[in-house]
Amino acid sequence: MLICCAECHAQKASVVFDIDTYRPVKGVAVYLNPKGTVMTDEHGRFTLPPNCHSMTFSHVYYESRVMKAENLPDTVFLIPKTTHLDAVIVTAKAPKIGFNIKQGIQKNATQVPQSSGMSFDIVNLFRFKENRHSRNREKLKKILDKY
Repeated sequence: MLICCAECHAQKASVVFDIDTYRPVKGVAVYLNPKGTVMTDEHGRFTLPPNCHSMTFSHVYYESRVMKAENLPDTVFLIPKTTHLDAVIVTAKAPKIGFNIKQGIQKNATQVPQSSGMSFDIVNLFRFKENRHSRNREKLKKILDKY
């Protein structure tokens, strides 16, 4: 009589949970070693093939975790990724309500009335260096007047 023995390999099933909320995590990519990938379903469940040695759990919102197949528990907990931001300080000056009458009078007195005709000076267009220096002098004068 011939006795035949068949080798049976059982698949191992596990569940992936969030360690903070204890809720199942769907869409976790379980990268298998030597080759293969398994995704968790909407209940966080997945099954491993029999020839798996180790696996890496990867998800966008969780830290990656590497485990060996012989150490795989029934429930795998993943730690959420945390992003720490530095302190943000927002400062602004309070708006002034109303207006200063003296400044308004001075501003209107120094403005030259515009002519209705259009005037255009072609020579000033080609005085780039002089125009740039005069603009820089005006900026410096304004800055010095403030301080």
